[in-house]
Amino acid sequence: MKNIVLILCSILTLSVSAQKSITVTGEFKEDFITKEPSKQLRKTLFVLEKGDIYFPEGMLFDRMYFLKLSDKDAKKLGAKVILIYPFFDREITFIYNTPITLELLPIPNLPDCYYSKKASCDQKSSTYPQNLPLSTMNKIKQVEVFSVENFERNDYDFRDLPEWIEALDNDKKVPITRTRRLYLTDDTERTEEELDMIALSDLAKMKMKNVKFFFGDIVPLAENPTKKDWQQWWKKLMLIKLPYEHPKSAKK
Repeated sequence: MKNIVLILCSILTLSVSAQKSITVTGEFKEDFITKEPSKQLRKTLFVLEKGDIYFPEGMLFDRMYFLKLSDKDAKKLGAKVILIYPFFDREITFIYNTPITLELLPIPNLPDCYYSKKASCDQKSSTYPQNLPLSTMNKIKQVEVFSVENFERNDYDFRDLPEWIEALDNDKKVPITRTRRLYLTDDTERTEEELDMIALSDLAKMKMKNVKFFFGDIVPLAENPTKKDWQQWWKKLMLIKLPYEHPKSAKK
């Protein structure tokens, strides 16, 4: 664990501007194992993507996949097999023994490890973030009704964070649906959706609670952060560059 933390600290010293994509061709194999990404790796991706990130499949189910490179690309990268974290549609990782073209971004200080936002083959192609559903913030702007339960469960969507921070003191009401469970006289039950309203600030607090839980220790943050605390936290996140030391959490 100590080594993992040290790796993370080294990774976080690098700015996003240093990242350059690499195009390769390779194949996924059915007998290859998958790897569960560590919390530290997710934090690294969060920093590399400047906090604008949507973790596919949710962070309870995301995996890293081994890719067997073509002979040409194996020589180019100096490895026959690499490990990737895919942001493109996961269905592509289940297309086996088929040449797939991917655009890779290196994960600093982790040899032969990459993340990828774009993949294509004869059967399917996918590009991140174009493959993503509409963000909740954009649904709100378009006055599109959404399920508050789904919003609460969606703890892997970290898009539009500056707008969520700005909304922390905005009590404007937005339309949502809630699920109500009905118990019937014949001992059966059913659920139905009912329309409701909720303060934008309440949604923002839910969102930032998730951010704090997963990523609040990347830079110092108060135990009970205010809107101003979050604004300062975001500014510091955007400025992460050499040199970088992993801080201890600040408390009030």
